[in-house]
Order: sequence, then C-alpha cells, then structure tokens
Amino acid sequence: MKTNKTKKKSGASWRNIRQSARQVKVSRFAKQRYQRIVLRTAAAGVLLAVLGAAAWGAVRVVQEGAKKAAALIPSSPVSHVEFATDGVIPREWAMERIDLPQEIPLLEVDIHAIKEDLERHAQVRRAVVSRRLPDRLKIRVEERYPMMRMAARDAEGRRVNLLVAEDGIVYQGIGYNRARLSGLPYVSGVQLRRKGGSFRRLEGLDAVAQLLALTRSEAPEIYTAWNVVDCSDLPLIRVRMDQISEIVFRDTDFPEQLARLRELLIYQRREMNGMPYERVDLSLGRESDVPVSVH
Repeated sequence: MKTNKTKKKSGASWRNIRQSARQVKVSRFAKQRYQRIVLRTAAAGVLLAVLGAAAWGAVRVVQEGAKKAAALIPSSPVSHVEFATDGVIPREWAMERIDLPQEIPLLEVDIHAIKEDLERHAQVRRAVVSRRLPDRLKIRVEERYPMMRMAARDAEGRRVNLLVAEDGIVYQGIGYNRARLSGLPYVSGVQLRRKGGSFRRLEGLDAVAQLLALTRSEAPEIYTAWNVVDCSDLPLIRVRMDQISEIVFRDTDFPEQLARLRELLIYQRREMNGMPYERVDLSLGRESDVPVSVH
C-alpha cells in the first residue's frame, strides 16, 4: 500500500522577501531651495513677533502717556457745553438727555457714552462729541430729514404722529413746528413694526425717497400739495392731491414724469378752470400719451 506523502510547501510571505532601500539623492539645487524656504519662514515668524511686540509696546506707551497727561493736566470741571445741529433739535433736549453731573471734571466725561446715547434717538443720524481743554465739551449733531409722516397708535391706544426719514427710519420728531410738518404728505400702504422701544426701518422706499426729494427741490408747490403717498403697489407709486385723485408714477425717469405732471397741472388751471382730474397715469413711458380721467 502506497502512502502519499505531501511535502509541506514553505509559505510565501512579505517577511521572506528580501528588502532593499536605496537612498534617493537630492540635488544641490533642491537642498538650496529647501534651505531658502526654511529661512524665509523663520524670518517671517521673527518679523511677526517683532511687529506684535512693537504694537503691544506702542499701546502701552499710549496708555501710560494718557495717564501721565491726565495727571499733569488740571482736572477742571465742565463749565460750558457747545451744542450745534444742522436740524431743529433744541439744546435743552440734548442737555437733559446727556444729564451731566454737577462739577464733573472734563477728563472724566465719557464722550463715547454720550455719543451712543444721542444716536439712540432715531432723529439723530450722527453725533460727534469732543473735549476742548481745559473745561469745554463740544457736541455736534447731524439729523435725519423727514420726507413723510404717518399716524399710529401707542400701547394705550392714543394717536401718535410719526415721521419717516429718507432712509426709511421712523421716529417721533423733536423741535419741529406744526407748519413745517403740515406740509409733509402722509404715507400709506406700509406696515409699521416695533423693535424694542423704537420702530423697524421701512424697507423698499428708496425710489419713493428719490421722487419726494426731487419734487421737493424742483417743484415745491407740487410737493406741498401732495396729501398721501401710497406705497402698497410698489414699484408703482401712487400719489393723491387736491387737484388729482390719483397720480401713478413708475420708479424710473422721475424728472421726465414730473415735467409731464407740471404741464398737465398748467393745462388744468388754464383750460379746465381747475376742474380736478380723477386719475393721471405717468407710468407708461415717454412714448405714450398720458391717460387722464376727468370727473
């Protein structure tokens, strides 16, 4: 009986493979390039460290200098506040709002806090507050200009008259006389929302502001006759006045539309004995006749 003997084959493994490693030669040019990169990186790091230390040192010098200057300058109480505005805000309102303590040294007045407090009122577009040694405080205010007005109700249901500036900011006016505000048209077709103790900006009124600014400067007699500006159908702008129940503007070419409106009003006064138009549509463009409806 034959016996089959199978020889055990030696297993092939990566451990049995003869390993060889050959060092890749690096050219002299590559070595020099690598050394330059290392040197540049190190130099940049050193430069940044030096600049950072210099900046920190400069801040420290300024701070120490300010402290020494404050110690050397006599601490004089504020004796006068110079107030100026390009609008109508009265000085008394500003003084009551900033409420400076009696006999407060000028250098202890927080001019940044005063600036922020004044600018919290929406009528103030920008405030600049500065010191004039030894004892004077200067306040300069740039105000928003109202282009329309609107009526609202406060939390207790009382009527509140609000103003709308050219950038859509809504605010309660300070220092305006009634005659000036009575010449402003009312705005309709907008939604007023509160934001804390103030109101959210009315968005999308850029074209309306352009139309009103142009009319106010080029045709003030027409602007003061406008009663309501309806913004419910933007980009079409609808205006109501005594002579015309509805004027429709498009949101471009305002000078051309205003000129056509002026011609219609002249014709109305001369040829129609002031009979009011029911509707004038200026939105169809220069090439079209102006559709006019008469009562």
